[in-house]
Amino acid sequence: MVVVTNVILTIIGAFLSVVLTKFLITNGRAIVENGRKMDEGFRRMDEGFRQMGEGFRQMGEKLDEGFRQMGEGFRLIARLIVAEGEEKEKVIKELKRQKK
Repeated sequence: MVVVTNVILTIIGAFLSVVLTKFLITNGRAIVENGRKMDEGFRRMDEGFRQMGEGFRQMGEKLDEGFRQMGEGFRLIARLIVAEGEEKEKVIKELKRQKK
């Protein structure tokens, strides 16, 4: 009786081993596929962040240029306030030239 029980348990063990191996292989493939999809998603996110960074850099450059032009305009306006005669006409011409 003990031998029969051992044979039955051995057969059940072998069967469960095969079933679990198939289960793990199937899940392993699904995990690998999900990993690939996640990698692709992360690559797209990285590209999006790079593009955002480039956009912010360009926006910063434009803002810097705008502030530089504003500073130049304020400097000319200050000169216009204190200028007299010919100097005032030169400053007005500079302001008109800068406006274009």
